[in-house]
Amino acid sequence: NAGSTLAMNDSVPKILINTNTAAAFGGLTTLVLSWVIFKKPNVPHILNGILAGLVSITASCHAVAAYQAILIGSIGASLYLMSSQLLEKCRIDDVVGAVPVHGVAGLWGTLAVAFFGNAELLATGLNFEQQIAIQ
Repeated sequence: NAGSTLAMNDSVPKILINTNTAAAFGGLTTLVLSWVIFKKPNVPHILNGILAGLVSITASCHAVAAYQAILIGSIGASLYLMSSQLLEKCRIDDVVGAVPVHGVAGLWGTLAVAFFGNAELLATGLNFEQQIAIQ
């Protein structure tokens, strides 16, 4: 995420912190949930939870505070785990979890821009309702 700016400016440290925070809390959330649901840590779910946190924060990493990155990553990981279980229950084969990680967490991450993004940093000139509609 920080490399996409193609320059070292004041936003890079914030982007790095938010990206890593969302990933860490995505993994932590999935660890806790897998322990509660499966009664043991599930490493593939934890790794996909980290990815879900990363996918979730990508769109808004420059425009949110660190505590918001925690929420975005945790919610993205939770949605990943729920949608992964739903696909299994529906007997839909997604061996690597691409749809829950990239589809569901990505959809959440897109909406999170409107919910959590600082309007000044987004610089879209849109209010909340307009931003949700665009997202």
